[in-house]
Amino acid sequence: MDPRQAEELASFLGVPIRPDQVILPSTAMAELVAEYGAKRILAVARKDEFAHELMAGYGFTDIVTVAEYAARHPILFPYRRFPPDAAVPWEKERPIDAIFLLQVPGTACGATSASESEVRIC
Repeated sequence: MDPRQAEELASFLGVPIRPDQVILPSTAMAELVAEYGAKRILAVARKDEFAHELMAGYGFTDIVTVAEYAARHPILFPYRRFPPDAAVPWEKERPIDAIFLLQVPGTACGATSASESEVRIC
């Protein structure tokens, strides 16, 4: 659990809360580290920094974001420009073993807090 989320909740409720006292919907994803922790995962999130921070916090070590994947394979994104040296030949790219969709439920209703994050695996 991210200590910042426990602090946010403690501040909101006005009582002390330790990180180990909070379980979020995404906490269950930590169990998947045993299976996917060292495998290459594609983390899909609105912000790449959030994807890396969250997944690395769980213990995943080979994290690729959509922006990184796009830079490696610019042919998939013809309307964006990437540095020419960022491209990786397909035969040298390791395959993606799992795709994790990181989203904040209810963003259309204004929810933007990372403490409300939901993690899904594809």
